[in-house]
Amino acid sequence: MSLTNLPPPLSDISNQLNRSFTQLKTTFSKIDKCEDPSRQSQLLEDVTPKLRECRRLIQEFEREMKDQEAKNSPEVNKMLQEKKRALVKDLNAFVTLKKTYQGAIQEGQKVKLGEDGRTAEVVGAPRLASAMTNAQLMEEGNRVLGQTDQSVLRSKQVVENTINIGAATATTLKGQTEQMERIVDKLDNLEFSLKRATKLVKALGRQMATDKCILAMLAFVILGVIAIIVVKIVDPHNKKLSDFGPQAPPATN
Repeated sequence: MSLTNLPPPLSDISNQLNRSFTQLKTTFSKIDKCEDPSRQSQLLEDVTPKLRECRRLIQEFEREMKDQEAKNSPEVNKMLQEKKRALVKDLNAFVTLKKTYQGAIQEGQKVKLGEDGRTAEVVGAPRLASAMTNAQLMEEGNRVLGQTDQSVLRSKQVVENTINIGAATATTLKGQTEQMERIVDKLDNLEFSLKRATKLVKALGRQMATDKCILAMLAFVILGVIAIIVVKIVDPHNKKLSDFGPQAPPATN
């Protein structure tokens, strides 16, 4: 297996990194051709998220390597380690390139980009105010003021965004607080309803117990009457039960 013939997951990550490195080379080429320090600073800000994405892809590449390490032969694992080191080297080169441009812009120096698009060198020393003409001083002052104005505008934008986020968060918290209060009220009402239902169930239980006693007494009375009737029918001359029946009026002389 060669470095250009990687397993599907690793080859996909490698292709993404190669595309990102190509985009970084293009961006640094634009920075090198640009003469406006403010514009160079803006382009460098665009480089930062791309570098962060490359770092994430390399970490994903390394995790995938570890997952496949047990399945691969020692030669393949060695080749993958070399590939990872090459990717890390390319990323570190672009990180160093960004720092070089940032330092040169702050010091007012010129940077020359290397032919490989990954290296650069600072050309010349920073100009001293004593060696500048009035026109150069004015130009340099305007440039610094321009950078300061842009920094202030960016800071102002950040503050405004922070205020907006804070206001949105406060609104959300207020809504959530009101919702929690409504939930608490509903829980209180539910608790009251449960207590009331419990009392009703207890009262209903007591009433049912009373009704059962009455029904039991009625059942005993009915059974007694039925028993007397049955005995009267079976043995109508039973003297013991004659007392329970209707008495004939006494005879008159």
